[in-house]
Amino acid sequence: MSSTQKRVAVVNDLAGFGRCSLTVQMPVISAMGLQCCPVPTAILSNHCGFDHYFLDDYTARIPAYLAEWQRLGLRFDGIYTGFLGSLQQVDLVIQMIQQFAAPGAAILVDPVMGDEGVITLPYEEALCLKLRELISLADIITPNLTEAAKLCDLPYDPAPSDQTLSQMGQRLLDLGCRSAIITGIQRGNQVGNYICRPHQTPNWAWNQIYGHRRVGTGDIYSSVLLGSVLQNHSLTEAAQRAADFTQDALQYSEAQQIPLTDGIFFEPLLYRLGPLPSVE
Repeated sequence: MSSTQKRVAVVNDLAGFGRCSLTVQMPVISAMGLQCCPVPTAILSNHCGFDHYFLDDYTARIPAYLAEWQRLGLRFDGIYTGFLGSLQQVDLVIQMIQQFAAPGAAILVDPVMGDEGVITLPYEEALCLKLRELISLADIITPNLTEAAKLCDLPYDPAPSDQTLSQMGQRLLDLGCRSAIITGIQRGNQVGNYICRPHQTPNWAWNQIYGHRRVGTGDIYSSVLLGSVLQNHSLTEAAQRAADFTQDALQYSEAQQIPLTDGIFFEPLLYRLGPLPSVE
């Protein structure tokens, strides 16, 4: 099968309530003029920020799911991975990239492991090593500071110096990815995203800190980032566009007094991301 519309396969869990993971990624990527094709890793009644939730692990069903895609001859211009909770899931994604990535496909790995210096179980050493194997296939990775420190075997520092960030960025690139964006670096009233590429001077995408931390922020950022790259924006332009949209959505959510458990109220702003002419 072939299509003039670019396709993106997104591997993540699906939470019925609370905007995060696939319920954020699908509308954002679709609004950008791309065909978003989900691969659910688990089904949840609501996101894990609540004290209790229903969860149905979908790992055992993924091989049959992907076998049908292979039978259809599908190929994807982008493959985007979020939270992966087991060695088996990481192996399935590695196989998926090898089977379904079209020539020149953009592979984005968001190595979801934790935040604020805390690694969320079950990310023990074996799983972290397996995730590094996945990262070696990526064009872009988007770890936050906690995740970047874990991947680099460095101590977590909530306020790293430029020298520390340079060291961290190089270690991430040494894992084999083509670019790394370390997200969520707070400096004063701003939050920065540190962009690293081989043999290039690192640069930044900045936005203002606004309101409270909300679930799904990273999903919005990485979705706009990948969508913008597939719209032919440069990585630096895509990173800044993602930062700007995330800031505006957070500000809008605060203005509308959206409960924190509901995530980010981004839907009324999706028109800003609509399919744009290529910007070569």
